[in-house]
Amino acid sequence: MTGKDNIVFTKSILATVMVFAASASRAHSAEERPAPKTVKRQTAPTSNKPATAAGKSIASESFADRKTISNQFWWPERLDLSPLRLFGSESDPMDKDFDYAREFAKLDLNAVKQDIAKVLTTSQDWWPADYGHYGPLFIRMAWHSVGTYRLLDGRGGALSWADLMVPTGNVSLESMRFKTYGFPGGRRDAWEADMVFWGPEKKFLADDRRDKDGKIKGPMAAVQMGLIYVNPEGPNGKPDPLLAAKDIRDAFGKMGM
Repeated sequence: MTGKDNIVFTKSILATVMVFAASASRAHSAEERPAPKTVKRQTAPTSNKPATAAGKSIASESFADRKTISNQFWWPERLDLSPLRLFGSESDPMDKDFDYAREFAKLDLNAVKQDIAKVLTTSQDWWPADYGHYGPLFIRMAWHSVGTYRLLDGRGGALSWADLMVPTGNVSLESMRFKTYGFPGGRRDAWEADMVFWGPEKKFLADDRRDKDGKIKGPMAAVQMGLIYVNPEGPNGKPDPLLAAKDIRDAFGKMGM
């Protein structure tokens, strides 16, 4: 990979992470989402034909009250075959002959790290860097990108741009005189989400995943649906430091920390 390719590779870092930061800020205050609205069909045009016995024109009957119901409603026990179509070649954005490991080996990581270091200290007018350094923001983004990892089943973690987000976090730490464990790289992007069981709840911020002792059951690590780790307001929004400490130990322990 040429120096020009490295620059193009890293120029997208800042804009991408800014989008993630804005999304994370909105998700941080997640509330229960309203049920999706049912799409109503348009009313048929009025006809000049004679009215029926009921006093209405056949063509003027309204379709507004008719709701589209999925087949899953009528046959709830039918076998769901959609997982078989995950990661299909039709939705793969890469060419069929693309080899991620081979392409990654061509990358000059030292040059990429230098470009990242330059981005960190180049403040933008549209999003000024605090104290002239984007390091803290990138560290937070790198943290969140792996924050959904679950130790018990290995699910979660950064799905896309992992080989960009993680080294950016490392360079941010190293630029502040921290020592890191290094960066192995080579994690291929997932272009669509896997079918994962995130919990038994049916709404955001519900709390149906604890046992009788208050510990999180199963492989789940986040304490409530819609949260990445723990509730910043305390368990179920209750500001109890002792209960919060238990949640922190439980949740982060299940993330391998």
